[in-house]
Amino acid sequence: MSTPPEGSSPSFLQYTGIPPSWLRKRPKLPSRNWLIFLSTTAAVTALYAYDRRKCKQIRDHYVDKVQHLSEHPLSSLGFPRKVTVYGSKYPGDEDADRSMKFFRKYVKPILVAAAVDYDMINGKRHGSLADIVADEIKSRRRIELGLDPPRPTTVIPLPGQQPAERRKRELEGGIIIVGRHTFKEFMHGLKRGWSEPPYKVDKEELLSRELEFDGVFDEVDTVDANSGLDQGSADPDPLPQTIQRSPFYFPPQLKAPPKTSASASGPTTVNPQIDIPPSTIPTYPPILLVPFTNLVGFSLVPRMIWDFFNQRHKVREGADAAYRLITSSPRPIRGPSSYDEHVETLASSDLSFDHQVESFYRSTSLPSDIEKSRKTYYEALQPKIITARQLARGEREPTKDERNYPPPTEVELRTERMTKELRWKGDLSGWEIISPATPVAWDSRFEAALSVYPEAEQDDAQQTQNIHLS
Repeated sequence: MSTPPEGSSPSFLQYTGIPPSWLRKRPKLPSRNWLIFLSTTAAVTALYAYDRRKCKQIRDHYVDKVQHLSEHPLSSLGFPRKVTVYGSKYPGDEDADRSMKFFRKYVKPILVAAAVDYDMINGKRHGSLADIVADEIKSRRRIELGLDPPRPTTVIPLPGQQPAERRKRELEGGIIIVGRHTFKEFMHGLKRGWSEPPYKVDKEELLSRELEFDGVFDEVDTVDANSGLDQGSADPDPLPQTIQRSPFYFPPQLKAPPKTSASASGPTTVNPQIDIPPSTIPTYPPILLVPFTNLVGFSLVPRMIWDFFNQRHKVREGADAAYRLITSSPRPIRGPSSYDEHVETLASSDLSFDHQVESFYRSTSLPSDIEKSRKTYYEALQPKIITARQLARGEREPTKDERNYPPPTEVELRTERMTKELRWKGDLSGWEIISPATPVAWDSRFEAALSVYPEAEQDDAQQTQNIHLS
């Protein structure tokens, strides 16, 4: 019996319709370029899939540990535990919601599993959170001192809505602070709120009085101011008629010192004891400090790539922080006995929380950038003022472009300037708060009023480490 030639297809496959050339092919390795592509793609896919699978395992592990708390029955008049989450704009990042995104992705799932409610307060610009905290404290102090009426309550008294009951629920809740930059703003706001007088301060009014006599909107007139006197005019006002037509002009020789305002600096007749800060501070809910690092900048791209394939570390940190808030007991905050900018780096102080993250801050020149922006703006402002006044007084006819696109009036220019100055001053003061060179604000009264949740125990941390490495 003759044997088929080598490489020929089996006889039973000749009638299947498969081309014989396909059946005679022998497997071989792909080319070098295909091997590089396939191996790289497989390695990247495997790293990504492994990391996301471990993220799910860690999250499910913590959810299983706290889910039984959500199954406890709650009375129809009861309230769930509620915490307040604070976040602020990260240095160097234009996305002001970055801290809250970290909370929603890594901390919130565990709180939801344990039926813990939350409120989120986020500062959109540097220093905004400090202002929010300070203003809230001052508002509470004014109500307690009788300067402001109490906040309106419901007409029908409902269970759990009395001030004492609300205060009790507040202390049973907690405070979550995401990141060291948020911690700095929160502590600065606390210190300002309990150290400054509790008067209402209108920042726009204070700034308007500061800018009123800086000469930016003063008119330059070539008319001799003494010409009216030389002509023997009986008008007692020595100002030229051309200058008097502008209601916004204040000659330098007639400028009076700015008057203090009761709404800006407080009432003129008050009890002197109100200006004295209280000797003690009411107890605050326990504080949970959540580490947060946001990589910003081209130099950190390699670390960003590593971080993309190691999300399980963030999941573990966020889940562990939420678990400590749910199950751990708080302890008094540890502050330095003699505070200075170097003591806070000691391990014994809670003010050193996440201090290593400041080495990842993007090198910023915010003060110099603001100075450049301010200089450029004021150089372009003077021609706009001249154009606005010429058109308002009818000294010339508007051009075709000015008819189609009317230039801003003097009132609009003043409003625009006020808005820009408020933003610039706020950004500068906010950067001074969160700058790495600025220590965390501290007051000796905080020791008896603040408490924090302790860090994870070594055995629990090691157990969780084994979960996502196994």
